[in-house]
Amino acid sequence: MVQTGLVSREFEWVKQALDRCRDHIIGVPNPAEFFNYNLANYHYYLGEYDTALDLLRDSSDNLFSGLMARKLELKIYYETDSELLDSKMDNFKLFIFRQGKKTSPRTCSL
Repeated sequence: MVQTGLVSREFEWVKQALDRCRDHIIGVPNPAEFFNYNLANYHYYLGEYDTALDLLRDSSDNLFSGLMARKLELKIYYETDSELLDSKMDNFKLFIFRQGKKTSPRTCSL
């Protein structure tokens, strides 16, 4: 819902929807984190990159939340032509590698 509103450039509607739904998020491991990600995405679309990055700072180790937050963070560093982009890319690769290690099935030799 939020992404569709942002792509449609319905920023006022998205902000109102976020404010109304803040305390009604269900079906995700951490509703506050999910809200912060969507609010960060909103600020990203407005070009308010510092505010978006501040909202992403406390993302958890949850795989989905972490991937989404890191992806948005990389987009911001790319858009701002930040010197941190290369190191953030390396950190993202490491995050992906570690997550793969955690979730890959164990092999069994006979």
